Amino acid sequence: MDQLKIVGALVLTYLCFLLYKMENKYCITKFVYPFRQYELKQAKNDLPKWKKLLFPCKDKVSYVNREKNIKNITYAPKTVITINKVTNTENYKLKLITFNKEGVKKSVGGDLWLVKIKSTSIYFSIHLIDNMDGSYEGLISIPHAGNYSIHITLQYSLCHGIIDPPLDWFKRGTFQGFGQTLNVAGKEDFIKKELPIKYIVVKSNNNFFHQCHYKLPDTCTHLNSKYGYWENFKYIDCWEISKQEKRAAITTSSKLPFVTSSDSKYTKEKLDTLIIFGDSMAKFFYESINKNPICTKLFQNCHLVYTWTYVLGRYSTAEEDSKILDGKDFNETIFIRGISDALNDLNFLSSKNVVLINFGLHQTFNLQWDRMKKLFYMFLDFIDKIKMQLGKLAPLFIWKTMTEPGQVKDYNPGMRFFTTQRAHLWNEFTIHEACKRGLPILHLYHMSASFPNGTRDRCHYDESAFYSAEETLYNYLKLYNFE
Repeated sequence: MDQLKIVGALVLTYLCFLLYKMENKYCITKFVYPFRQYELKQAKNDLPKWKKLLFPCKDKVSYVNREKNIKNITYAPKTVITINKVTNTENYKLKLITFNKEGVKKSVGGDLWLVKIKSTSIYFSIHLIDNMDGSYEGLISIPHAGNYSIHITLQYSLCHGIIDPPLDWFKRGTFQGFGQTLNVAGKEDFIKKELPIKYIVVKSNNNFFHQCHYKLPDTCTHLNSKYGYWENFKYIDCWEISKQEKRAAITTSSKLPFVTSSDSKYTKEKLDTLIIFGDSMAKFFYESINKNPICTKLFQNCHLVYTWTYVLGRYSTAEEDSKILDGKDFNETIFIRGISDALNDLNFLSSKNVVLINFGLHQTFNLQWDRMKKLFYMFLDFIDKIKMQLGKLAPLFIWKTMTEPGQVKDYNPGMRFFTTQRAHLWNEFTIHEACKRGLPILHLYHMSASFPNGTRDRCHYDESAFYSAEETLYNYLKLYNFE
């Protein structure tokens, strides 16, 4: 079928060329452009997930070269929404067709749409595919029969949700990268427009929750599934338990921290130290698990290494970190040294130590995309070096994915580049690259994106949002062979 499309497009292109020689330029627009779009879509399909997310905006990431033609901005009220049932399934295809303010159908992508699906007891989110022709689509796969509302919000258009900060952005701020502002550009980019709520009624039970059949690479170690959904405030991970067990496990008391029946039977010698490395979300995660079975039964010690852009208070006081304007650019070497020094302080030369690590939240709103990639490759090289030098004494490193930023209600010039689109891209990139290097991965992004209560502020969640992740981590480490 694809070959026929290509042959047909080539024939039309040749005819257009002949007509173009006769100055019929309409043909170029009508036939050659769609063929070019087809080529682009085919190329995009062969890319890893993070490159697919970047593809529609690959030439528009630079702050200087960002799209500035406001006539191309999507005008949310004119968006056409269609929801059609997929034949022979209980799945629904959501499609958005976008227009500019003048009512002209758009032919380019780059929008940042947030989509949340809700019923009285079930919550989850989906990501839309950018077709690069002004349309966006996603598959809504309902776990159980019921009445569902679909909430759709446009936050940015024209790739403005993914653009990099200016090259001197970090220099304008403090040592940790706070305090910058955009004097002119930025505010006019922020749209934050909710579309009218749509409803679908699912009459029969869906035996195939599409997201739960997302195939993760067999070569990678995933502690949990990438996807799932919330039911009665309990997160149902796609790999967690069988469908029958899931139904029995859902209770209204699931807001409480997990307690497994096997906790009291764990009699192995305790592991040494669990080190949680990361930003404020890691801090909240640490404060929760520090009073739960992971730290009370599995490890002798649990320790937090708290970071913003760099390890907090490592090279000056925390107050100085947030106030001193030093005019210096971000330094990748200082960042990696912060990890190394913190681990050395904790005497991590033991195969019974575990490092659960994540960073990216602060880097997302401070650094350009190429620098973020460079930083992560340096981090992976650092881990490889430790493994090579220490051999069997090397600790177990686990990459914890980022959480989704909350839906932004108001424009904040200092946080202009902290967007869902950039966070999602970083998350998919780090998963892909960590997987290639053999790091086990604990997934939190979709878990947080679907959390019924959302964030308390710009990015922070209640600790109950991650009880499922705590239980997953506990069960993985309890069975892991540390010998």
